[in-house]
Amino acid sequence: MHVLTKSCILLLWMHTLTFVKSQDNPGACTLEDFKKYHLYDGNFDISGMQASYPGGRQVRVGCNVGYSGFFKLICVEGKWQHRGTNCQPRSCGHPGDAQFADFQLRKGDDFVFGSEVVYTCHKGFQMVSRTNFRRCMAEGWDGVIPVCEAQQCPSINVPDTVNVMGDAEEATYGNVVQFSCKSSNHILKGAREIYCDENGDWKGLEDGNPKCEAVKCEAPVIENGLILGDVKEYTEHEILNYECNPQYKRVQELPSRCTKVGVKAEWIPRPECEEIKCELTLPPLRGTTYEPAYRNRFSPGETIRVTCGERYWIVETRTLSVETTCQKNGEWAVRPVCQEVTCSRPEDGLLSYWEVSWRWESKKLGDTVRYTCRSGYKRKDGVTQATCTRDGWEPNPLCQEIKCRRKHFNNADIIGKIQAEYRYNDRVQYNCKRGYKGSFTLICREDGWYGSNECKAITGCPTTNLATNLKHLPHGDKLYFTCEDGYKFLTKGWWGEATCVDGVWSGVESCIEEQKCGDVPVIPNGEGILGSTEGQSQEMIYITCNPLYSAKIEEITCRDGRWDLNGSFDDICKPNQTCSPPPKVENAVITTPYRKQYPSGFEVTYQCRDKYTIEGNATIKCTAEKWEEINIQCILYCEKLMDESQTMDFTAEKEKYITGETIEYQCKNKAGNIGTATCQHGNWAKTTECEEKCRVPETPAGLTITTDVTDDQIRKGQHLTFACEASNHIIKGNATLECLENERWSNPLPRCEAAKDCRRPPPPLSHGRAKPGTRYPYRHNDKVEYVCDTDYGMEGGPFKTCVDGDWVGEMRCHIAHGCGRPPHLSDGDTKSRPKYQYQHNDKVEYICQQYYVMEGGPFKTCKDGEWTGEIRCLRPCTVNRDDMNRHNIQFKHRRDDKLYSEHNDVIGFECKRGYTHDGAVGMRQKCEHGVIHLPTCQ
Repeated sequence: MHVLTKSCILLLWMHTLTFVKSQDNPGACTLEDFKKYHLYDGNFDISGMQASYPGGRQVRVGCNVGYSGFFKLICVEGKWQHRGTNCQPRSCGHPGDAQFADFQLRKGDDFVFGSEVVYTCHKGFQMVSRTNFRRCMAEGWDGVIPVCEAQQCPSINVPDTVNVMGDAEEATYGNVVQFSCKSSNHILKGAREIYCDENGDWKGLEDGNPKCEAVKCEAPVIENGLILGDVKEYTEHEILNYECNPQYKRVQELPSRCTKVGVKAEWIPRPECEEIKCELTLPPLRGTTYEPAYRNRFSPGETIRVTCGERYWIVETRTLSVETTCQKNGEWAVRPVCQEVTCSRPEDGLLSYWEVSWRWESKKLGDTVRYTCRSGYKRKDGVTQATCTRDGWEPNPLCQEIKCRRKHFNNADIIGKIQAEYRYNDRVQYNCKRGYKGSFTLICREDGWYGSNECKAITGCPTTNLATNLKHLPHGDKLYFTCEDGYKFLTKGWWGEATCVDGVWSGVESCIEEQKCGDVPVIPNGEGILGSTEGQSQEMIYITCNPLYSAKIEEITCRDGRWDLNGSFDDICKPNQTCSPPPKVENAVITTPYRKQYPSGFEVTYQCRDKYTIEGNATIKCTAEKWEEINIQCILYCEKLMDESQTMDFTAEKEKYITGETIEYQCKNKAGNIGTATCQHGNWAKTTECEEKCRVPETPAGLTITTDVTDDQIRKGQHLTFACEASNHIIKGNATLECLENERWSNPLPRCEAAKDCRRPPPPLSHGRAKPGTRYPYRHNDKVEYVCDTDYGMEGGPFKTCVDGDWVGEMRCHIAHGCGRPPHLSDGDTKSRPKYQYQHNDKVEYICQQYYVMEGGPFKTCKDGEWTGEIRCLRPCTVNRDDMNRHNIQFKHRRDDKLYSEHNDVIGFECKRGYTHDGAVGMRQKCEHGVIHLPTCQ
């Protein structure tokens, strides 16, 4: 309290003193005046200033710590004046950059005293320094530049079955780690790819740590379908057995297999059921229209009408409209597609020339083709072209055999055999009758007999029988002749001479009109056929060259009595460039017929023997007299091992295995033995047999085994059949034994005993009789055949057999019934118009529609009111171009370029450019019962 009192008195005294002094010195300047000065701020250090200064006094004012500057005060007439600058904050310079971090001013506007900067680490990095800021002090920046380090994620432990791509143990922010399975038979579960985030945590582990498991598929839920069995989980390649509900069918007929697809296990194809519908292509294929035309799906029982265009047909070539019904299996009773009327090259051995550019070319309705017949045959009614009609090629037949009716002469007789008709080039020789002299020969040609009656009366040598277009002048035994105006000789020259020999003029030539050319000249390596243009009489030669030769021109016209030819007849048929037979490939054959020479551009295709698969391009081409380089091998393979006895568990991944390849299996029996099967030259060799077997017993004398046994053991479930060696013995006991479990037989071994004869003849048959040739007594197994009377049919029979003393065999004869109209054949019809009533034993022949192949038949027979005979038309395959595009394939050869293929046809495919094929389905596929499996290229 005493100290406080003294301090207050001291302050009061100092204030009084200052006031007194200022009153004493009116020109003085005070500290208080400086504080009110317009430039004053808190940055000045006024701790050393006095309370007042006299006029004229100069005072230097310093700056506080952290500030710098120069400021001088001058007291002039009681007011302060200044020199110099204000106090400015002292600069610390740049605070320094930190690696992997940014900074910003948290206090102040520049790097000067009192400011403060704060450092922030980049994304994915963390601050490891104690402080994250720096302050600008009087001596500079305090502290040190902060340090940032990358965030590190914890290490990941994965099983040995998992491949790790990346650093899973010391990963930092931004690092990516990928996982996959080491085995192709496993599938990855959990995370497939993870990355280290900015917080040092792994992103992507939401599905769990990666692990590899065997490929498995869960039993799916199939709408409108039912899975057979109670299997909840399936392994890779296992097939899902399921069926669709009534009125539904599988979307795809291929079996659904548990398949590894990328990183998932899926059912391929997807097991789905769809409502059974018959489908139509909308818009319809060319030449086809439907009624109704606004729908493309129909339920079983619904009917549509298919109408074909003018140049199309359905069912058979003369049918343009048909009604077809959707059947329960989703197929149309009649395939609702009209086919264009076409005519393929006729397989007619009587043709010598057929005007088409290549062998498989077809012609359309109304198209014409020029043709010629081989020697001895001619075109019907002088036609020069064949026309494609709905009934095939017209005329039908195209070629008729050339025949000449026997020619009768009053003055001559035939020498040798006399016939009513003669064939082409037959020569008939005549001798002149008494009173005439000479002989002559007629030759049967295309236009009839060639030659004339040359019998002359012995009394003289008349000229009245010479041709009217011949001028003649007899002179003794000579006759000079020339042609009338407008005619000429076939040979050169304009006149000729004939001699009278035995009353006949010898050497007389024939004349033809001057504008005609006459006989066909010789054409080396070919043949010329004489004809005329349609509707005119102008002569023409149609050229046909021999095989391996090509014609420079196809026809030559007669103009003004000369053949219009620029050049020689020797140059018309020129040889092609050819190749010798193609090289041999071991275990392969060529699918085209053998020939000595092959023209340039000809292709041959190799096909391996059974059990061999082809490697390389199967087709080579003849180019410039050489075959393309061959790179083909036929490699022996084994087909996929099939467990027909269902005694093994194994996985066969491929359809074909090369010699030396091995698969492992386990027996399903109690022992559960494990074995291997190795492909050896086309056959599987197994190390362990899984089937239970029974040893074949030894048979006593007189008893034999009729079953084909190749080993001394047979499998469980198989049978042995016994018979007696002697025909007059009969087996006693069970003739068939079955192999049961534990190597047991189902029955004891049978025995043979002598059979009894039949002492009396077989009983008679009402309205029937036994065939002759019977005997008495009858031995065991002797047979007697019976037949019924006319108009009677037999039930049972037709034999009665003597069996151990008794007659065995029941039959009876009854009045045979006729049959009504023959039954309908799906995708076919009868060849002739059906009748309303048929008699017993009448037959009807059937035919299938185009592209369909008949199995059985072709006849059905009326047997006692019932039509007998099994016939069916095997469906063709439809190769849809949209499906081919989806499979990335195309036809390999032009001759395969057909949308419809008959049953058992084989079509070759190839991948489109840029795609490859590596699947179980081969690139050559067979059409079987309307189904063809398309390969897929990736």
